[in-house]
Amino acid sequence: MEIKVLVSSPSDQDEEALVAIQAVEHLNEILSLHGHSLSVVNWRKNTSTGRSERAQEVINDQISNCNAIIAIFGLRFGTPTGDYLSGTEEEVRNFISRRPSNGPSYDLHVFFNATAIPDPLKIDTTQLSRVQLFREELTQMGIVHAQFSSKEQLRKLVELALNTAVAKSKPVEAIENDPLSDFEELGVLDAVEEGQAALNAATEHIAQIGNAMSEANSRATNLNSSNIADMSDFQKREFLSNYARILSDCPSSGILRQKAA
Repeated sequence: MEIKVLVSSPSDQDEEALVAIQAVEHLNEILSLHGHSLSVVNWRKNTSTGRSERAQEVINDQISNCNAIIAIFGLRFGTPTGDYLSGTEEEVRNFISRRPSNGPSYDLHVFFNATAIPDPLKIDTTQLSRVQLFREELTQMGIVHAQFSSKEQLRKLVELALNTAVAKSKPVEAIENDPLSDFEELGVLDAVEEGQAALNAATEHIAQIGNAMSEANSRATNLNSSNIADMSDFQKREFLSNYARILSDCPSSGILRQKAA
């Protein structure tokens, strides 16, 4: 399974975006051993130059096939694109519109930087207000977001988010109505049926052998009533010959000859 992760942020979170990118690349090294692939898309890292009516449209065209997004906000909301108040906002909203969810999904992850501010007087209150309003709107939309106070905490949040995305996105094979369908594909049921048939045949053969022996013993009752110990050698040979003939004449004794062959 391949997941293309868009990492998006305003310019004041460039260092944090790099942390997220490195976390994705590190996680990919681990998950690739288990058949999964994570790749990063970031407009500062691997998008091409180009032109359109709006510059953001050039970026939008190159990130439209991403199936996961990590958005990071700090004190700034970003630069207006002509349609939205920032490129990151546009990318988040476009992602939501492209991938509607009818239930829980784990492809959209938004993180807010709560690191202590060294100089509060330098804060652009208009930008910060837009961040706060967008955060409130995400909550109303049912989007669970998180905040971090260090780059290490951000790294852990990104790894947790993508591990969850991989785990929840793993395709589940359809289960047939017949719970034994997988065994049928493997030929196990055929083997069981053949074994059962062989067992039934063996049971029938044993029963036939028992019937043959019973018939032979029943027809040899008169012979057995003789005292063999008192017989001469000639009489003993004649007795055994008669007994063998009785066995061969029994209707069910064919199975004996068949098994002996």
